[in-house]
Amino acid sequence: MPSETICLTDYLREKMLRLSDACPFDGTNPCKCPFHDIRTRGHAVREKWVRELSQESILDLLIRHQYCLNEKNAETDTAHP
Repeated sequence: MPSETICLTDYLREKMLRLSDACPFDGTNPCKCPFHDIRTRGHAVREKWVRELSQESILDLLIRHQYCLNEKNAETDTAHP
């Protein structure tokens, strides 16, 4: 079981690193996004930031990201019925 936890944590950290590049919805960096500030930093700084996040912080940020993505998708759906 511990190896599965490590693999899941590695997967989540990789997802966080990809999210720290740009918004997957439209490739921008919205000011209200929790990733906004870190996206202005270099890759090495973002890697260090991701490594230092607790599992709780990772989950919190991923939940906030998913909520935002759902909102953007809903706005797009209503704008283009």
